[in-house]
Amino acid sequence: LNDPRLLASFAGMFEAVGVTSGPLWEHATTALLSVNGEEHHRLRSLVAGSFTPRAAERLRPIARETAVSLVEELASNDTGDLIADFAVPYLIKTLSHYTGFTEAELVASYPA
Repeated sequence: LNDPRLLASFAGMFEAVGVTSGPLWEHATTALLSVNGEEHHRLRSLVAGSFTPRAAERLRPIARETAVSLVEELASNDTGDLIADFAVPYLIKTLSHYTGFTEAELVASYPA
């Protein structure tokens, strides 16, 4: 992974399935996972301290509580969608705690 010839391309994943324009494409092309070289290193150094094992460990109780709550809610319904009813709310709720942004701020920043 330290070889400079290895390039990240989050956008390449979307290109492979034919998505080459629109809000999702624009987000994918500017995401940290699509930035390479010095710019990637600069951006990564800005957020690296937030993604240490110690920082992740502090999130564990909130992540567990959120997962249990969402699974219980899914189990109480006759139907449900794993992505819409678990994965997306789980991501938003845990990231809001992790980053300090409110859930509304995170949702508003995500491309429609």
